[in-house]
Amino acid sequence: QLQQLVSQLEAIDNKLQAANETQLPKLHQARADLVEQLIAGSGNAVVRGTWTRQLIDPVRVAVQSGQYPGGLERLKKSAQKYAANSPALAAYADYQAIQAEYVARQRSPEADFEKIQSWYLDELSGFVDAHPGTLQSAQAMLQLALSKEFEDKESEALAYYKKVRDGFKGSEVG
Repeated sequence: QLQQLVSQLEAIDNKLQAANETQLPKLHQARADLVEQLIAGSGNAVVRGTWTRQLIDPVRVAVQSGQYPGGLERLKKSAQKYAANSPALAAYADYQAIQAEYVARQRSPEADFEKIQSWYLDELSGFVDAHPGTLQSAQAMLQLALSKEFEDKESEALAYYKKVRDGFKGSEVG
């Protein structure tokens, strides 16, 4: 049964490559439906985690590109539903949802970039508090540090940089 779902997934991926703009939302939805079935049918946490990322990443890209208008809500719900038992995967899912929403908000014709930026920084700050010690938390802190630099708040920027340096020694982000 899982092999049949994988074959259906490959067929949808092929259709996505040739689809026109009006077909894309339904195809992205169908793809996400199939991946959710694959998650449900997975026998162990590692495989479920892999399929969960296969759900999150394409939905995030589709939301950011404007190809899947309903994808943001699905991304947020999927993050809670499928990543809840893994702190690292939950952080990954939540961070990707923030990034997708940030880009989607900017795509709006009525976008108020100052408000969007303020929302984004608040989201990142809350994310850091909710997911301490994760690589995505370090990435969020780097974004916060950059924003403080642009605001000419050097001491606050340095505080974020030091948290990343000290908390993630030996990692690429550290």
